[in-house]
Amino acid sequence: MTLDYLSTRTDNLEAKELWRILVSSRRQHYEWLKTFFINVSGRLPAVDQNTFVRPSSYESGLNEQINEYQERLRALNQLLNEASNQYESEYLRVVIYYFEQEGILLTQLSQMRSERG
Repeated sequence: MTLDYLSTRTDNLEAKELWRILVSSRRQHYEWLKTFFINVSGRLPAVDQNTFVRPSSYESGLNEQINEYQERLRALNQLLNEASNQYESEYLRVVIYYFEQEGILLTQLSQMRSERG
């Protein structure tokens, strides 16, 4: 929801497209994590749904997304370190690889914002 909101807060068409790609990437990432959880635990994950809180500004929302990305990446790497078999390790490596693409998109969005002043 926050990603969709932030995509509406810019008039830069390239930034809007990056947000759209980021939303799509995030959905895929969640599906992969759900599949991983089901394969490891044999059950569906319980989900805590966060209530949308509108960021105070585009910059603040972008910074929040960057911080959340870094936290998620740390958590994924921790899961990788705790993997108990080769299947888990390889699956998580692939998930992390694709998740790191989100970091690249967020960096590009941040640089666009900095360039615009």
